[in-house]
Amino acid sequence: MITRMATILLLSVALVVPAHARDWRRVWRASQAAVGVLAVADVGSTWGKGEANPILRSKGGGFGARGVALKAGIVGGWLVGQELLGRHRPQWQPALTVANTGMAVVTGWTVKHNMGVPK
Repeated sequence: MITRMATILLLSVALVVPAHARDWRRVWRASQAAVGVLAVADVGSTWGKGEANPILRSKGGGFGARGVALKAGIVGGWLVGQELLGRHRPQWQPALTVANTGMAVVTGWTVKHNMGVPK
């Protein structure tokens, strides 16, 4: 279900090629939303399971509060950084949209994989 919703959202972002800079802003915002929603889905699909990423892994080897804090910092930093860049340099919004879409696709695949991993 989550994968289907993410796929629909990402296809709608990828298939829309705005003609004006103002339209890019809307697509860019949608791609930011996709990154945020899929980051939350990733946390939900990984919570309490073994974590392959040693940076996000807790002392017990699973994904817990430490991983959530680090992931929130990474995703939050990414979104705040691009907010500053995209707001002051609108010509970067198309590139940020592509980067967000790629990040969301990878995260969506990770969520799908994690849903099949037993606790």
